[in-house]
Order: sequence, then C-alpha cells, then structure tokens
Amino acid sequence: MIMSAPAEDEDRLNPSLFNLVDLILGSTNSRNAQTVSVALKLTTVIISKNHGYALGSLLKVMHIHHKEPLRTVGALNIELDTYLNLAMGIAGEDGVNEAYDSHLKDMQSMLESHPCSLKVIALAESSSKSPGYFDNAEPSAREVDPHYLLPEDPLLLSLIGLLLRFLTNDIETNLALTETMIAIGSCAQLKLEGWLAVDPTDYSFEESSSEEPMEYTNDSFRDMLLASRLPTWREKSSPLVLACLQQLQAQIDALRADIPDWDDHVASRKTAFQFHEEMHEAMKMSTPQQNPSRQPSDTPAGAWTPQIPKHVLDNSATPSRTQSPRGRKEALAEQRSTPAASPAPSRLGGHGVVRSPSRALSPLPAPQAAKRNTTLFSDIDANFAGLRQSEFYKRRIRFRRPADSQEVEVMLSKYQPPPKDDADDTTAGAEKEAKKDDIREASLLHIITNVVILQEFVLELVALIQVRASLFSEVRFA
Repeated sequence: MIMSAPAEDEDRLNPSLFNLVDLILGSTNSRNAQTVSVALKLTTVIISKNHGYALGSLLKVMHIHHKEPLRTVGALNIELDTYLNLAMGIAGEDGVNEAYDSHLKDMQSMLESHPCSLKVIALAESSSKSPGYFDNAEPSAREVDPHYLLPEDPLLLSLIGLLLRFLTNDIETNLALTETMIAIGSCAQLKLEGWLAVDPTDYSFEESSSEEPMEYTNDSFRDMLLASRLPTWREKSSPLVLACLQQLQAQIDALRADIPDWDDHVASRKTAFQFHEEMHEAMKMSTPQQNPSRQPSDTPAGAWTPQIPKHVLDNSATPSRTQSPRGRKEALAEQRSTPAASPAPSRLGGHGVVRSPSRALSPLPAPQAAKRNTTLFSDIDANFAGLRQSEFYKRRIRFRRPADSQEVEVMLSKYQPPPKDDADDTTAGAEKEAKKDDIREASLLHIITNVVILQEFVLELVALIQVRASLFSEVRFA
C-alpha cells in the first residue's frame, strides 16, 4: 500500500476498511505465487501459535458438545486404505513404506507438541497434581473447545481451490499449502468429519449375511463387531479433501495415458529427491558441529521449581515438518534452483554414472571432506545440466478450469480446440467466454515434481488421521 500509494491523500486507502482476515483471503486468491505463499505461511503461524484467536475469525467453526467419538474403527480402516491407495496411484509404490514411517514419527511429535493437545492427552491425576504445567504461557489465551470446520468456510474453500490446481502451482506455494492444511488438522479439538474424514451420518452398510449370528451372548462383543464393519458412502458424501485428491488423481491418470513412460519419469524424479536428500545428510555428518556453550542458570543453588519444556513455551509452527528426518521441505525448496534436482541418469539412460553417495561419508578431515562434497555436487550439476533443457521436459501442458466449475480438464495432445469463426460476434463471444475460464500451464518437469510432492502430502494426511485416532481416541470400538 505504501509503495503504490497515490499522490492525493483523498485517494489513499484506509487500513480500517479491511482486517487481517480479509487480507489473507484476498492474498490466497491472488495470481501472484509469492503473494499466495506469504499468505499461507502467515496463516500457518496464526493457526499454530494463536489457534484460539483464529477460531471464528480466520476459521469459521461450529462448536459441539458431545465428547464421545462418532466415527467407528471400521470407518477409520477404510479411510486409511482409501488415502493410501490414492498415494500409490499418484506416484507409485517406490519408497512409500519408508516415507510413511517417517511421517508417522513426525506427526506424533507435532501432535504431542501442539498447544491444544496438552489437556487432551494429559492424565487426570497428573493434571490435578500439577495444574500449572498445562497452563498456557499466555494468560489471555482463549480456551479452545471441540468444534467442526464448516464446509463453507472461506479459507477452507480457498485452500481447496489451490489444492485443485496443485499440478500447476508454484513449488513454494504447494509446500506452504500442505503445511497450512496439516497445521489446521493438528488441533486436537478439531473434528475431521466433513472435510478430511467421512461424516458418520453418511455411512452405509451392507445387509448382514446369513453367516452372522442373529443373537449374541455378549452385548459388548456385538457392539465390537458392528463397529468393525467397513462402511461405504456415496460419492457426493466424500470429504472435501478426499474429493479434491481424487480429481487430482484423475488428472494424473490422463497424463499417464497420454505421455509415454510416465511412471518411469516419476520414479526417476523420486530417486533424484532421495539422492539429493542423502547427499544433504552426508554433508551435515561430515561437517563438524560446535557444541553451544551452556548458559549460566538463573536458578539459585539449592532451589528447584517445575520447569515447562521449551518446546511447549515456543509453540513453534509445525516443528516436525521443518526438522523432518527426511528433510522433504528443505530439500524441495533447495532443488528449485539446483540442477541436481533432476531425475537420476540411470533411470533415463542419460549422462554417465553418478558417484556413490557413500563417498561423502569418507573418514577425511573436515576441510577435505567438505571440499570433496563440493566437487561431487559440481559433478552432479554438470551431469544434470542438460536435463532441464531437454525438449521433452520443457513441453508445456495446459489445464483448463471452466467458469463456475470445480473440475480441471487436462488439455493434452488429443484435445482439439473448437474451430475459429471469422464472424465478429462469434469471435467476441468466444473471447468473452475464454476470459471466464481459468487456464494455466506448466512444464512437464514442473508437473512431475509436483506429483512427487503430492504423494508426500497424501502420506502426511494418512499419518495425521492414524496418529490422531490413537492419540486422541477419535474412533469408537464398540
């Protein structure tokens, strides 16, 4: 506003005309990738560090009063299976087990350190003996009660719109988008029904078979069997996130059917990410770390007071994602400007043999090891320099979202535009219609990179649903 302020005072905008929520919502719908990324990062910070103040303003919610879970363990199993099949259908099964195991550990750490989780997972005896431990560091912080996220929430609809255009989004935008959605789902008081999990009122069960007993000797055993049944639901009852991911999978299936050796290119891209990550970790191990000097304690000798863990006071926004053992976020962000992010030559029959990552772990002195790592990365850059200039990966693919529609069409080589008419009125009408449609394009290499990121995000969602179910007792077994 300051940079674009008009000369006349009367023409300047008054900041009181809009608030921070309006600024965020307007920025998330911007066509500028940097504006969207900054708005999403700001949203993540607000939701993570000031969650109580975001409810009702940034997030439109509906408070609930029941505490007993409504979802069944059978519904949990079928939902996890559905999301896992989506992840494997997006980018294959290679490395899924290792990635999912890493996300489970990260998600448990994130949920346990969330401010809203302390009182949910605390034991009754410990909370009564030391209530000060679970007191919020800010005395004016708002209490967060159990709530649902309204499907018509403007922020949620903006996030769904960005997720629907995931394949053409900027990489930094997608990383910020996934971080925001994970931050929203990390609140222990937020119910997943409606936007990430199926609403229990939409469950449908098959009629009981003749093999099942009509009478049960134990009512508890009967309830357990009923709760373990696998439900089905109609397509229009699918959660918002699941429906959007299924549309993205349809877009990827269209690309797979049109582009030769699609799965091989995606697998090579995943291999490149893993290789870059291993090299990044190897460089960390070969660099000597200086132990920070211990700060003198302010506590007098002989005195003792209960200490609140530092991670609770910090309330850092998504600590486990930024310190992930897989290093996904940092690795992807670095590879935007690094030719080493290209697929491995061994998969493409390309430019020679890449040296083994184990050489970076050689027991050399620190300066020599660092120099050797630098030389290795220079070799990698030289080997992969021509990949981004490949005509195959530079191919531009367009995606068309018709006006007032929630579906995105992939305009592939089989797509034939309507014939042009020389009539002025027809041409004007066609141009007017084209302006309403949201048409975006990206290179094939950019799309494949986003496909790999999308699979990691789906695995994060699966880990989030599973860890929440066990940590917060969100499903019923009877």
